[in-house]
Amino acid sequence: MKVLMITNHIIGGGSEKVALDTMTILKRYMPDCEIYLASCAEPTEQVLIERYISGFVRLESSKDWMRPLRYIFNNFNERQLEDFFSCTEIDVIHLHSFMGEISPSIIYAIRKYKRTHQALQVIQTVHDYGIACPNSSLFNYHMNKPCQTCVGKRSYLKCNIVINRCYRGRIMISLLKYIRIVILDLVKYTEIVDTFICPSDFAKNILVKEGIESGKLRVIRNPMLPLL
Repeated sequence: MKVLMITNHIIGGGSEKVALDTMTILKRYMPDCEIYLASCAEPTEQVLIERYISGFVRLESSKDWMRPLRYIFNNFNERQLEDFFSCTEIDVIHLHSFMGEISPSIIYAIRKYKRTHQALQVIQTVHDYGIACPNSSLFNYHMNKPCQTCVGKRSYLKCNIVINRCYRGRIMISLLKYIRIVILDLVKYTEIVDTFICPSDFAKNILVKEGIESGKLRVIRNPMLPLL
């Protein structure tokens, strides 16, 4: 089996640790599994996963506020994935966090690939609430309070993030995040993903409110490997 893992980074917060632990567990219990990684991981990060992966797809970070359009659609990353798919046949794609740096452009590449590879399974581990909330956190940082105003609304109606400047009072980044979630809806992102792995019942319930079929949702706690 060939698995493509997609994640912003390998070193960082909780989502990065889950991605690394998932690769470790896969190789431990399925040693014949070929794992490929598409990531913005720096060379210092890649050292950690060299023994686990069969190949690396270098993606670039879209966090460049001098070129804000890359944040919502990075053409380079889309082309990188398309080139990879042209020479490597993948059985499973496992998405982790990707919207913050890789950008939604990769969903277009995955959609094209899935059209010609019907057996492909696309899985995503849900690390935040970005599917339902443009700010990804169910929190209005500008008003400093929890918020579920956008949950369950059509993407183009999730403009509360712009009106209330939910991202720390910054109108431009709030606008970019709004455009990003509209693009994800246009490409039918939640239809492309076959299974969403939710780390909690709360996360699952948020996605149910968002209109995702409960049959596509699985509650699986984040893996935790022993320190030694």
